[in-house]
Amino acid sequence: RRDIGEHGRSRWRAGRRRFHSARNFGIQRRNFRVVTNSGGGLAIQAGEPETIGRTQESTLQLPVGPGNDWLVALDRDPIYIVRAEVWPGGDPARARVVAAGKTMTWIDLSADEKWLASVKFPPAGVRFWDANRGEVAQVLELPGAISAAFVPDNRRVVTRDAAEYRVWEVGSWKPLGRWPSVSTGLPGRTKFSADGKHLLVTQGVDRVQIRRLTDYEEEATLVPPESLEMFDFALTLDGTRIFVATRTGRVFEWNLTRL
Repeated sequence: RRDIGEHGRSRWRAGRRRFHSARNFGIQRRNFRVVTNSGGGLAIQAGEPETIGRTQESTLQLPVGPGNDWLVALDRDPIYIVRAEVWPGGDPARARVVAAGKTMTWIDLSADEKWLASVKFPPAGVRFWDANRGEVAQVLELPGAISAAFVPDNRRVVTRDAAEYRVWEVGSWKPLGRWPSVSTGLPGRTKFSADGKHLLVTQGVDRVQIRRLTDYEEEATLVPPESLEMFDFALTLDGTRIFVATRTGRVFEWNLTRL
């Protein structure tokens, strides 16, 4: 573990990039360039924002699909998710509706874009949608369901309810594994290592648990010093390090190769 304080240093390659953001007047797209300034440091030159899609309350998920350039656009009315669309290539003109309904609180799309999982309020279960037809294919009755996350292999999905994390086989929806869930202020964060061998889940408000995807057994639990309450956590693209942000404004880094 390493405490990197309140301000970490990012590493960028110079070049053109694009980012999207969602606000109460729609989804915006902006191009920017990372350049080296006269002092040898890095600076960002951003272009003007462009509103794309509908001009209404919207949310974005991380890019998915071929080339990691597709977007999942979520419309809200005004708090809950009421519509989920896939935008191939980030183009709203090619939008495909994959789920629609009232009071949805959680959405996750499988990496192969075949399935979408949704959770609604009040929590009662997890719905699995055929993402091509936009129809519900299966409902798992899970009281207190909070989240669902597809494993990158597209063969499994991890759900979290009031009492447990559970693993299911995609398509047959047969249970494959389960373990207790500790109450947390985070909405059941579940993330996967780059090599596809581990999953990381929140347990309580102050720890991240690492489990093997082969047998779902615990390998390690990461706890910030003084059990500081977490805000969120993230993995690096190569899956070798994890950063945990706490509500005090501090960020801690773990090297997963040394655990």
